[in-house]
Order: sequence, then structure tokens, then C-alpha cells
Amino acid sequence: MKTKLITIFISCISTPYLQASDLSYFLELGVKNNPSHLIRIKELEKSQNTLKMRYSIFLPTLDAEFSESKTKRNDQMENSSEAKLNMDLNLYNGGADSKKVSIAKLNIKMSKENMRRELSDIVYHVKQEYFNTIYATELKSLLLTIVARREKQFNFIHMRFEGGREDKGNYLLAKVKLKKAKLEVTHGQRLFDNSIKKLANNIGLSVQMLKQPEGSLQKYINFSKDYFRQDFTKEIKNVPEILIANYEVAIAKNNTSVARAAFLPKVELNSSIGKTGVTYNDLDTNSTSIGITVKIPLFSGGSDIYNTKNAKLERINKEHWQRKSEINLITKITEAKNSFSDSLENMELQQDILEASKIRAKVASGKYTAGLMDYTTWDLIQEELINNEKNMLTALKLTLLEKAKLDNILGIGVAHE
Repeated sequence: MKTKLITIFISCISTPYLQASDLSYFLELGVKNNPSHLIRIKELEKSQNTLKMRYSIFLPTLDAEFSESKTKRNDQMENSSEAKLNMDLNLYNGGADSKKVSIAKLNIKMSKENMRRELSDIVYHVKQEYFNTIYATELKSLLLTIVARREKQFNFIHMRFEGGREDKGNYLLAKVKLKKAKLEVTHGQRLFDNSIKKLANNIGLSVQMLKQPEGSLQKYINFSKDYFRQDFTKEIKNVPEILIANYEVAIAKNNTSVARAAFLPKVELNSSIGKTGVTYNDLDTNSTSIGITVKIPLFSGGSDIYNTKNAKLERINKEHWQRKSEINLITKITEAKNSFSDSLENMELQQDILEASKIRAKVASGKYTAGLMDYTTWDLIQEELINNEKNMLTALKLTLLEKAKLDNILGIGVAHE
């Protein structure tokens, strides 16, 4: 069962980018090493054992009975020994047994949905830290590029300063900005170290036991661009919380039937075969019996009445909870979908802004080199480019995190059985 779940979990229908080997590596490790998932597996096994136990009520019960008695009659002792094999079979008890079997089956389904929710949560948390780690990796690479760019710019400004064509204040400012760029690389390395540590913690392993995360934010974005156009109305009925609420209503209905069974007759088949005698060494009389026992409940002090009333109230409460769950889920899905759409649109806008900044920076550099633009204006345009490059990475990461959140609300992370 565990192997099957992990296999279909990695396939993750409706989540195309989980097919990438780099992310699936961390997801598979997350499932294998997550104690909550292992707990859910044991809960499922317990539910399956309970179902087997419920079926046993339909089978006859057998027991061996041995008795020995001494009776004094008129100052004389009489000995009697008996050995019997008894069989009892429940024929009817108001339908309670069949309803208990139905409840056990529903509990198995609930255990599977709880496991599916647990897997989806694992997927969500691993995705979060994976994308944060990839973001930190790409940010560090960008910051190194910015350092190289700042060094080139500083060398040019230093040359102009030495030639008397740039004032000392601009020269010193360029020097400080180069120092700042190098310092940001150090900060970027720390951010990466923190991110990979959190990723390892979510998986339950040490950083040394993990492969280096690979992939790019843009690649995962390409898989997700059309996701916000999907209609999730049909998916609502398959969300774990909704299915669990439905199963709880069904269980409550069955429990009502079980409570009502207390007012109905109970029919049992009883039979036995045995031997009797004075001693166990002298069992010389055969005995056989078979009969049907009918028990009609007349009065139980009122407990059965109140049990039935409480079962009905529980069913009504579960039905209200079911409707509330659906309403809340629709709201959560709508909010998450809109947040993802907003972040995706913002990312696409940021992409256009970045392209414009690159062209502005290129033109500004040409003008500054030719002496057609002052340092302050040129530097503002260069700073704008750097900020937009960073903003672009942040927009990519936020879009993927919003997509992961929406997936988690929908319970995506393992295929629905």
C-alpha cells in the first residue's frame, strides 16, 4: 500500500511540473522520511483490521465446555460430569451488524483521505522550501553577475576620475556600491544555507545526505501559466476534507440505524453436542440440542431512546458541517486562485519592466560613456535595473508558492483513488 501511494504520489495528476526529476527527488524523500505519513499508514491498517473484526459477527462462535459437579441428596453424594461443544450463530439483531460493517468500510475510506491530505501537506511544505532554495541559488548567481558588472563600472569610473573627468564623490559612491554588491553575495550565500537547511528539515534528513537542488524557477513557471484558467468546480468533490465530511455524514446515518436496532428483536441459533456421565472417564450419555432464541427488548431504562436521539442529532450536525465545509472550501479556492492569478500577472508585468530596464541601462551606459549623461542619472538607471532583476526573481518565486498553496487546498499531491 505504501509503495503504491508513493508511486502515484510522484505522478501527481493535475500537477505537471512534479514530473521533473529534480523536484520529485525531494518529494519522494519527504514522503519516505515523514513520521506523520507513517502514522497515517498505521491508522489505515487499524481501520482494515476493524473491518475484518466486524465481519466475524456473521460467523458462528464455537466453544468447548467442561463441567463437573457434586450434589448431596439425602446424605448421598451424586457426581456428574459433562463435556460439550457449543455453537451460537447470530441470525438477526435489528440490522446493527451490517451497519457496523458499513461504518468500518467508511472508516477505511476516511483513513485513505486522511493519508491523502497528509501527503498533500508534505508536498506543499517540500515545494515551499524547494522553491525558496532554488530562489536563493538563482539570487546568488544574479548577485555574482551584479558584482562583475559593478566591478566593470567601478574600473571605468576610476579611470575617468584619474583622468579628471569624474568627481571624487561619484568615484567613492561607485566604490561603496561595489562593496555593497559583494556584501549582498555573502548575504545571498547565507540565505541559501538557511533555505537548504529548512528543506532538509522538512524531509527529515541532514543537508549532507541531500543532493544539490537543481532546476530553475522559470521552468516551473512555464508549466503553470495556464493553471489559473482551469475550472476547479469539479475538483471540489474530490478534495479530502469534502470526502471526509461526506463519509462522516454516512457514518452518522449508519450509527442512527445501529441505535434504532436496540428496539428490534434479536434472533440467535444455539446448538450443542456433548456427553455426560458420572466422571470424565465414564461419559456414556450423548446429548444434542438445537434451538432458536428470540429476544424482544421491552425496557432499558430509557437509555436506548436517548442513544437514538443523540445519534439523530449527530447526523444533523454532520450534515451542517458538510455544507459548511463546502462553503469554506469554495471561498478558500477562490481566494487562492485569485492570489495565484494576481501573482502570475504581476510576474508577467515585472518581466516587461525588466526588459525595458535592460534596454534603458544599455542606452544609458552608451550615453554616459560618450559624456552625454551625468553620473547621477546613469547610476539611478543602473540601480533600477538591479532592483528589477531582483524583483523578477521574487515574482517568480511568489507565483510558484501561490500555485503550491492552491494545489494544497485542492489536496493535490497524490492521485485520488
